Amino acid sequence: MSAKIRVGIISANWGVTAHLPAWRANRDVEVVAICTAHRETAEAAARAHNIPLPFWDYRKMAQDAEVDVVDVGTRPNLRYDMCLSALHAGKHVYQGVPFAASIEHARDLRDAQLASQRVGAIDAYSEYLPPFVLAKEMIDEGALGQLLSFTCVLQMSLFNAAQSTFPYNWFWDRAHGCSALRNLGSHALNLIYYFFGEVDEVIAQDEMCLKEWKFVDTGQVLYPQVEDTATVLLKLRNGGIGAFSTSWSAIAGPGYMLDMFGGKGRMLLQGTIMPSTDTRLFCAKVGETTPKEIQVPERLTRHDGIDMTADAPHPQYAMAVAFAGMVKAIRNGGNARPSFHQGFHVHSVIEAAHKSAQERRWVRPRDLA
Repeated sequence: MSAKIRVGIISANWGVTAHLPAWRANRDVEVVAICTAHRETAEAAARAHNIPLPFWDYRKMAQDAEVDVVDVGTRPNLRYDMCLSALHAGKHVYQGVPFAASIEHARDLRDAQLASQRVGAIDAYSEYLPPFVLAKEMIDEGALGQLLSFTCVLQMSLFNAAQSTFPYNWFWDRAHGCSALRNLGSHALNLIYYFFGEVDEVIAQDEMCLKEWKFVDTGQVLYPQVEDTATVLLKLRNGGIGAFSTSWSAIAGPGYMLDMFGGKGRMLLQGTIMPSTDTRLFCAKVGETTPKEIQVPERLTRHDGIDMTADAPHPQYAMAVAFAGMVKAIRNGGNARPSFHQGFHVHSVIEAAHKSAQERRWVRPRDLA
């Protein structure tokens, strides 16, 4: 292995907007390759971003001896073969979320990563955002006490006034592995796992509430195939119950909230968009009636070995810290975080929620494992 960890990125869209600067912020990393579906776009992306090796076949990039890590950043249904090809070629893999398009694919990816003995991490970067790191520190120090209950919300308006140029219009197609619970829910549920561990049982309802996406700029009408709204009740394996609601068809939606109640206090994370650096943390102790905002200390806004701080465009800093953890695991052994095991568990929770909605009963994610 070279002095630096050498990374190949699959995707010239989000891959170069967010992942590329986050990788380059790590002093121990060199981005050596980029892959798209077509030769002309791969070569153009390589020239535009000063990347030495363009590829238009992900299998060839996976086999290239100059690449140590494959960063797979495309749609869930496409990532499956890309990720397996990289693992089978002995590469370390950074895998997007949603983790997979089906429980069968999720199981295959988990098992392949374990068998490969390569480092695998997933793109649930939110746990590296400074407000969430601070909340985790406080929980571990006992500020919340034993968790009793929580309410989590992630509600946005993505398609109520749809634009033809919106980069996520592909969410309409079930074949891509999409739904509000899969896409938005993956981020929220990974944070619940980060704070409190595995989910033991769920009961849920999910529906497609917005039957048409009307593009305001073109007049085109698209008829989506996937559920855009879901509510899930969760029982956690370590104790505590919670309610999670998500929607991408919520006009003037409130964004993100995680409200946690424990035996010693209350903690509230709240933001107007997806979990981000701007999410605010509030806390209250027993006997207090109003939670007070807790400021994020400066020490959590920077990281050794990373030439970027938390005021970088979202979510580059959190990704850069996640990448630093992956590099450390590659160098020193051990697992990266969030792991493929976590990715599989969260995907199992999502699949259990879909199964619960269909069968109108409680479902245990571990029964799908």
